[in-house]
Amino acid sequence: MHSGRFVAYTALVALLVGAVPPAAAQPPAPSDEAPSAAPAPQGGSVNLASQAADRWIVQLSEAPLARYSGGVAGLAPTANSTTGQDHLDAETPSSRAYLAHLDDGHNAFESRLGQAVPGAKVEQRYQTVLNGLAVKMSTSDAAAVRKLPGVRAVTPDIAYHLDMYATPAQIGAPALWDRLGGQSHAGEGVKVAIVDGGIYVTRDASGKYTGNPCFDDTGYPRAPRGFPKGDTRFTNNKVIVARSYFRTDDPPTAGNETWPAPWLATLTRSSRSRAPRSPSVASRRARI
Repeated sequence: MHSGRFVAYTALVALLVGAVPPAAAQPPAPSDEAPSAAPAPQGGSVNLASQAADRWIVQLSEAPLARYSGGVAGLAPTANSTTGQDHLDAETPSSRAYLAHLDDGHNAFESRLGQAVPGAKVEQRYQTVLNGLAVKMSTSDAAAVRKLPGVRAVTPDIAYHLDMYATPAQIGAPALWDRLGGQSHAGEGVKVAIVDGGIYVTRDASGKYTGNPCFDDTGYPRAPRGFPKGDTRFTNNKVIVARSYFRTDDPPTAGNETWPAPWLATLTRSSRSRAPRSPSVASRRARI
């Protein structure tokens, strides 16, 4: 069992095969509306608000930096969909000004939090793709925080367990494959950035692959020119980039500085002859 003090890895997953056909459907534009409830599992609905957790993610009402399209007096929009830019630059004057505005909002929220739940402790702040905070508190405290002004949602930071191995049919992948010219062409030219667990590449003393079988590179051609990169102890011809990231406030224990769990950051490529088979989110994205 690996504790939270082991190294955390972040992941990049890419499909490096060709160009998506022009007829490929464009994804729907992101919405600022509150997320709708997911379909209830066969075993019944799950009430996240009642989960026994000691760490909760508090999402605030204002848009994060990547989604701010204007509306606050004196603050220019920062969302690419509004500015027309092809990437988000957090260092522009507009971005800095809006981040300062979010800081003020976080400070005001923490003041209200301290009055409503004196024992709560803010552990992290998020501003770029999520406007919120990670707060250490009890389930009953979380219920009180939901009632505070400016709070959009409070969800538990808990582990989720795998219920099934493959989900192409459930997510509608076959229908999308048909629109892209068939499964053998689906994903051509697509690159996906993702944080996911279970991507583990390692070898025994003889050099034989002994990691997660979903990321075995048997049958793959040599990695593209300039690859692999990063920590090459955890790369092969399929996982072509690996890099470790440590929590500054929770470093790994001695001897576990390179342990690639629970998160592995990778750049992974797909092969037409052998699609990724991982049960992880990374592989599901690679499939489509």
